[in-house]
Amino acid sequence: MGYSSELRQLSRYEMSPAQDCVVGEAGTPRCGGCTIVETEKSRLRVPEGCAVIPVCESQKDAALRVCVVVKLSEDPGGGAPVRLRSTLGGTVFLACLADVAGQIHAWLALWLQDATVLRNTSLAQRVFLSNALLDDRWRKQVEAFDQLGTAEKLTCGWETSPPLPTFLDVAALSPVHPREEQTAACWRLCQEEGILQKGGLPSYAGSLHRYLYIPELGDQTPLVPVTDGAPTNEHTKPLAEICPRVDKLIPFNPAAGLMLVTRHYAMDLEGYLDLLAGAHRDRGQGTATPGAVPDSEPGAGGAVRYPGRLFLEAQGRYSRLIEVFHLKLVLLSHLVAAVQAVVRCGQRPLLNLGPESFQVEMDPDPGPLPLLWTGRPRLIEPGSALPLHVEGTDLTYYVSPLIGETSAYRPAVTSLPTRGKGLVVIRKTPSESRDTALVEGTLATQERLELSASHLVVLPLSLATGSLCLYAHVQKDPGLAGDEYRFRAFSRHLEAAEIQAVRSAQGVPLSHVAFEVIHPLSSPCDLYSLAILAIRTLLVGSGTSLPVAVDEMLSLARQIQTGCDPAQPLPPQVERVFRSDARWLPSLGPHHLLAEPIAPEEALGLIPPELWWSTLALIARMFPGLGPASLCRDYGDARVGGLHLVFEQTQNDLDELVLKTRYLVTPDIKSDGQIAAVVRRYLASQVEPDRHPVNPKHRK
Repeated sequence: MGYSSELRQLSRYEMSPAQDCVVGEAGTPRCGGCTIVETEKSRLRVPEGCAVIPVCESQKDAALRVCVVVKLSEDPGGGAPVRLRSTLGGTVFLACLADVAGQIHAWLALWLQDATVLRNTSLAQRVFLSNALLDDRWRKQVEAFDQLGTAEKLTCGWETSPPLPTFLDVAALSPVHPREEQTAACWRLCQEEGILQKGGLPSYAGSLHRYLYIPELGDQTPLVPVTDGAPTNEHTKPLAEICPRVDKLIPFNPAAGLMLVTRHYAMDLEGYLDLLAGAHRDRGQGTATPGAVPDSEPGAGGAVRYPGRLFLEAQGRYSRLIEVFHLKLVLLSHLVAAVQAVVRCGQRPLLNLGPESFQVEMDPDPGPLPLLWTGRPRLIEPGSALPLHVEGTDLTYYVSPLIGETSAYRPAVTSLPTRGKGLVVIRKTPSESRDTALVEGTLATQERLELSASHLVVLPLSLATGSLCLYAHVQKDPGLAGDEYRFRAFSRHLEAAEIQAVRSAQGVPLSHVAFEVIHPLSSPCDLYSLAILAIRTLLVGSGTSLPVAVDEMLSLARQIQTGCDPAQPLPPQVERVFRSDARWLPSLGPHHLLAEPIAPEEALGLIPPELWWSTLALIARMFPGLGPASLCRDYGDARVGGLHLVFEQTQNDLDELVLKTRYLVTPDIKSDGQIAAVVRRYLASQVEPDRHPVNPKHRK
């Protein structure tokens, strides 16, 4: 979820009647009905109108216990957990680490596995989804947190082993686990395929449905459906029978989803960018911002401390411009490195990158460092990409469930599918075997298709034996009409009856076939998203919105690449195009780095122009398929096993820029000493003749 620009600048907190949570910059959640001014003492205090409840009964007796924060209300259940955001695989709630006295010691994020979001996407209609697939994704996410440190994880055991189904009793401030009346045994998630099969119910690994059971009763156990639409029969009983007070409890984790606990980073990326740009410099009106202390003050021994936000805070906006330029490049370097590390670990693209994918960790006690120099982004949003394996081949396509959800941070191909209807004629059918079926035919459609050899077209056919889904590669044939395409499709291993049904359809026009085009998507999509994040970081400000900045940058990038010479360095070519039209400086100049007004000409004069050309060249290269200078030919241009390699050049370019701009803020002492020595030698050479006695012959 996003944070409003007004609330981001405050370290007070308040929440609307909904139970979504907005978090203050210093780490304090803002919860409804109250306005609490942030102080060191209140930062770790339970907000008014909220309560904390242990997430399971075993935590009730722990000295330090993991608790979920609940916003109290007059509803029958008594409230609702404070939700931070939703993800593809579940929901993230605000939690805390509390002691027996109820004192909070740290704010946490509690990730709860839940397939509801994914089940309701259009992806569920064309990609095989199951509990087994979601569990595998979850465990890989946990491994990524462990190996990469993208977010600090608190190991509790619920990451890989299902916890007990849990409800929350607000009146007693206690978790509730349903128990069987006679044996007092706890109901648990049923993953025993034999028991489910004997009960005539869907498989756990092969479906998205979940049931509870009593392990001690074996195959005599009743089964309780806990997911929407789960089939029922004589072997099942409703949830209300095993939990009579269910209407007075909060259903926190009734389906026993896996849970993950990480540290909660309260600063969002948008808020950090606003602070860097100085968008919220007003310290009046009773509000407090991080680092709202004097810019500098003498320390021990006459040394100067920097407890403010920037080293050059007190030296004017021109000095701040240079320092903010450096810090924003450092931020981009961290963003690219985080994405590259996650893609390297999982060898899957993310396909959902945006500002909400990151939060920023800031040191609450930076010591001698300025506050903004301690900011470090954390990638807290797992990728949404799901693998689509083409049956009968070794091909894997990555698809996004964000169909129909457009975002300025994602290329359109990730959210706007190509669908249509056409006429299919099967020309060649498989032999009488159960081997992989190769089907060839013709697709005729009025839809305008721009397809490459790597695009995949899904053709669901209705045959005598039922529905058969073909995954086809489509190409134009010079001998066909303009609206006809040849396709070669691989299908799964077919039974003899299915093969016969396909052969029976040979030569029969199958009309109104609803096909869908799957674009080849991979890590270049994430590179595109990082390019938009770079535009947001460097070029949005001084009255320029993100859509305008993206449009201008894409226009500049196309012009650069139109006449690009790959054999020549790109920055000089950027300069040539940039200086050829007066419109580029106001729209894409370095004056956008700060929120306070600076003339475009002045800003470009303060920052070495060659560094700005290199920065614009870096962004232009990140857009796939624009021309010869693009790092990727298209959004699928990444080799198997090397999906992370598409980020290497960008990372190297950023590291070089960071190094060069660092010298503008904190010059190298050794280099300064060498320059000073040269100056001293030169000055000494100028005064040396005056030190020698004057020759009497030269006296007048």
